[in-house]
Amino acid sequence: MTRVFITGIAGFVGSFLARRLLNEGYEVYGADIISPASAWRLRDIISKIKYHWQSIQDIRELPYEIVVHLSAQADVPFAFSSPNYTAQTNVLGTLNLLEVARRSKELKHFIHMSSESVYGKAQYLPIDEKHPLKPMNIYGATKAAGDILAQTYYRCFGVPVTILRSGTLYGPTMRLKQVVSIFLKQALEGKPITVEGGTQTRDFNYIGNYIDFVLEAINQPEKTIGEIYNVASGRETSILELAKLCIKVANSNSELSIKPFRPGEEGVRLALDISKAKSLGWTPKVDLEEGLAETYDWLKSIS
Repeated sequence: MTRVFITGIAGFVGSFLARRLLNEGYEVYGADIISPASAWRLRDIISKIKYHWQSIQDIRELPYEIVVHLSAQADVPFAFSSPNYTAQTNVLGTLNLLEVARRSKELKHFIHMSSESVYGKAQYLPIDEKHPLKPMNIYGATKAAGDILAQTYYRCFGVPVTILRSGTLYGPTMRLKQVVSIFLKQALEGKPITVEGGTQTRDFNYIGNYIDFVLEAINQPEKTIGEIYNVASGRETSILELAKLCIKVANSNSELSIKPFRPGEEGVRLALDISKAKSLGWTPKVDLEEGLAETYDWLKSIS
């Protein structure tokens, strides 16, 4: 049975991936700084996985065929106030993991989760994988550094790396302090939806679509090792449009409250070219409205 090790396994993406891999017959291991007792997203499957309560900076061996590196400090506003902590996790943590991977005799595939944030302000649209990395915030800068480290370990040491640059992920069990969940919760409660700026755009990526591609990458190592893929919806959506869709999905009477842009956000457009990912036979199955509706139903269930 193939062993898969997931960093950040207790998180939003890690928990979805763990569940899917178990269903596919993989032996699942993982590490997270969240204690097993607090890993609420894994409660129904934690007895079926081998869970390490551990920081990625303390990992010293990787005796697994596949590693999926998801662990990160992913809160963009928090990164502005805590850049050192963000860099420790996203850069030095990734460096430690790659160095351990370099020495692993069992490792056959290292999948590194990057982000659309590495691109910054688009020089052209849609953004393909050859677009320069010019992040506009601290989080994006640390993710770009980890991305480049992963590429370098592939070129210098032959670590079998695949890099996935995701759009903005959302879906049931997502963090409550991200834009999709914030807007949907405000709509659910009938409160004004606070839009900072509004014309800046993102590519909102439903979690199930992303997990589908991770499985494609795992199943086609001969095609994906050494490659970089944009994994997203392929649809450019403004923050203002997102807010209006959240009101529609929630059938809410919420009004819009327009505020100034956050630092580095004005003028940012992110529309990802996903044609390379689609060349593997993958396509996003869940569209934005459907994904928002599923996320809204989850938020209602926990309110």
